[in-house]
Amino acid sequence: MSVCSGPRPRLPRGKLDPGLVGAHVDLATILFVQMRNAEGLDHLDQAVRLEPDNGILRSCRVLRTLPLLPRTAEEADEAVRAFDSALREYSAWRFACRDAGATVRHDRIFMMPFLLAYRDGNHVDLLSRFADDMGPPRAFAAQRYAAPRPRVRLGIVSAHFRRHSVWDVITKGILAHLDRSRFEVYLYHTGSQEDGETALARSMCDRWTDSKSVVGAPQWAAEIEKDQLDVLFYPELGMELTTYLIARERLAAVQAVGWGHPITSGLSTMDLFMSGDLFEPPDAQSHYRERLVRLPGTGACTAPLVLPDEPPRALLDDLAARPGPTLLVPQMFFKFDPRFDALLARTVELVGPCTVVIPVDRDLDMPAKVLVDRLGSALRTAGCDPDAVLKLIPWLHRNQFNALLDASDVMLDCPFSGYTTAWLAAHRGTPVVSRTGPCLRHRLATGLYRKMGIAGTIVDSDEAYVRVAAALAKEGRGSAAGQARRQAIRAAASSTDGDLSVVRAIELAFLQALDERRSP
Repeated sequence: MSVCSGPRPRLPRGKLDPGLVGAHVDLATILFVQMRNAEGLDHLDQAVRLEPDNGILRSCRVLRTLPLLPRTAEEADEAVRAFDSALREYSAWRFACRDAGATVRHDRIFMMPFLLAYRDGNHVDLLSRFADDMGPPRAFAAQRYAAPRPRVRLGIVSAHFRRHSVWDVITKGILAHLDRSRFEVYLYHTGSQEDGETALARSMCDRWTDSKSVVGAPQWAAEIEKDQLDVLFYPELGMELTTYLIARERLAAVQAVGWGHPITSGLSTMDLFMSGDLFEPPDAQSHYRERLVRLPGTGACTAPLVLPDEPPRALLDDLAARPGPTLLVPQMFFKFDPRFDALLARTVELVGPCTVVIPVDRDLDMPAKVLVDRLGSALRTAGCDPDAVLKLIPWLHRNQFNALLDASDVMLDCPFSGYTTAWLAAHRGTPVVSRTGPCLRHRLATGLYRKMGIAGTIVDSDEAYVRVAAALAKEGRGSAAGQARRQAIRAAASSTDGDLSVVRAIELAFLQALDERRSP
């Protein structure tokens, strides 16, 4: 997954020098990664002026309004407004071209609004408008697929048939427990990475197609359409470009998306959004363009990961030598909303001497620097020394991550909640503090802990977050209370796995939607 660059638009040769346009695009990409968005947008504006009929340039201009990591809460809010404004300008341009009978060159997209999910708000309108403005789907001949078959033909499209959160939490359990007397399974692996889990997925289907034989979204769409599927399921939409582009087409009678990327796809071609009942607030349907399906529990049928532990000895020795407890915040940098900075700083202030461990992607030094500057400022405001508190480490393999969980006194969830990290932490007994919010993406750890029946660490206010996080950190993993708490969490973690009712509910939702589609 790449959220910072991706392929540079292929620009046509014409009367204008494509090298100059390409130079502006390249500079914009570099400046974007360097967190210099305003300068990058200036270069994209210059490229648009050189090629005003180039749809790719204009769509890139829309998407580059979203920074990798806002420096302030005001910048985070302004990014949403800027995206809205740029999208309206793009839509007006498309309408003007249509009314004038003008040709839109390169009417494709090379990026998605992935970063919008990490900004506050209900974005169903923005994501729906983006999906619609980037071009309509092809027509779909529903009658071709109207006749019932002995088994429902289910296709699953994903770039993550491998060791990945989407596979481990969502897709694998469905494939393992689907009623094969009622469903035949076609898998479409659009990604290039493979491992032992890829071979397992291949053994769990009736037909397998991968990127060795099919290249590009148009070819994928044609290949999938030939299979005349009844139901097409996307475990996630928004994390990987090819699957998103395929999903913009109507290729099956019923099309559904899972919560692997926990926000509406915004696509008119998606009929169902498969979520978990324990995640969703009462008004949740208003967050989705798709029809919301509230699956039992967390909407996941997982199996505990059995991985050999490979403790990162140098890191563990360093943490053991530091004063006070260890607070772990294991989220990608773009999940750190600026409003979280003060919560973390106030927690550290209450705890006293401690270490906050944050894994970072070494390939993105500038966003990491911005994050450190932001957190450092908040810590200094709270009277804490950021150099003594913050410890940034490289992103760890899961075999090493387990040992880090064991060495941490408490795990702090970000406003954009992390399900997989909370799930892994539960199996190690590490307590997770999470502040519930208004949308699915804020409530993943909440739903997991509700499934476990563990109370006390899921809170609904900033004040409670700071109080509970500080109390758990000071309690410590080595105390009698801390050890008892971790034992209770480990015991409850098993209740989050093997929920076959989720798979039965998925089957029923697919069958009912298919019956509705076939009805006159």
